[in-house]
Amino acid sequence: LLFMAFTIVGSLLNGEFTLIWGSQWGLIALLVIVAALSAGGLGTILAAVAQSPEQANIVGSTINIFMGALGGAFFAVGDIPFIGTIQSLSLVYWGQNAFSTLAAGGTDIWLHVTVLLVQGAAMFAIGLYLFDRRLDQ
Repeated sequence: LLFMAFTIVGSLLNGEFTLIWGSQWGLIALLVIVAALSAGGLGTILAAVAQSPEQANIVGSTINIFMGALGGAFFAVGDIPFIGTIQSLSLVYWGQNAFSTLAAGGTDIWLHVTVLLVQGAAMFAIGLYLFDRRLDQ
């Protein structure tokens, strides 16, 4: 929905239909799906460790803000020396860079897609393990 909303807003601001994320529809769809799966993996961990919906909301919001700041969603962090080494842990970093590559007309997003898939699968597996442990107690 955000993808469509941004396209509509960008088109309205330009006065004509504008594809702000590029015209590689297959890669855009793939990236949206992979980003959603990786976010779902993070959500699985949060749901497994939270004791209540309120706690999950607070911890989830905090993690999202941290990942956004670390990934460069709020400001450019590439010039900060110590952040460059740890920003690769952020889902936002990989997703934002991949979407930026597509928006600039590039198509080389396979590393980003792979990292998002691996991070999402790892977090999903950890979340399932934690759920299983929680049920055994």
